[in-house]
Amino acid sequence: CFLVLNTGLHRRHLGDNFDERISQRHQSFVVTADNRFIISTGYWDKSFRVQNTDMARTTQVLYGHFDIVTCACRSEITIAGNCFIATEVNPSPAAILTGHDTEIVCVWISAELGIVLSGSEHGLVLQHTLQGEILRAFENPSDMATPRLLSPSNDGDIIVCYDRSKLSLYTLNGKLMRQAIFEEETIQ
Repeated sequence: CFLVLNTGLHRRHLGDNFDERISQRHQSFVVTADNRFIISTGYWDKSFRVQNTDMARTTQVLYGHFDIVTCACRSEITIAGNCFIATEVNPSPAAILTGHDTEIVCVWISAELGIVLSGSEHGLVLQHTLQGEILRAFENPSDMATPRLLSPSNDGDIIVCYDRSKLSLYTLNGKLMRQAIFEEETIQ
């Protein structure tokens, strides 16, 4: 996997240890608020890594997961200047999130709201406190749909993109407010 900046002269290699069975996607990488480090997931040894963006050198390898880490997310910076990083389990976690029976494929965290949302393959979107307590499960509009992206709306609601063509809008209390299904176009 390569980190490519504005010109070919700044191309950086992030390593060869990615698990070939995992497809890298946008939630496989997180950039710190100061843009100095990239947190990357998808390694065969069940770790996630912190790389310096200037030199693309690994500065830290973190172990402690029970399976391959497939996604990570960073919260906004709090008033105290801290932020939270969410993966499935950190080596010395502030909280362990439970409740999923299948692979976690997307995650979103808000230090301001004090919540973590996580979605699993063919499963639920769960809402936890930052301390790891399960608050609620969001209704999945289709039993086999997989949440792929979790995002806040401008109004403070939660947008969930299921698979590639289904959008659902939820309140913070997990109530499904609206749904939209988009037809996929085939390009010839």
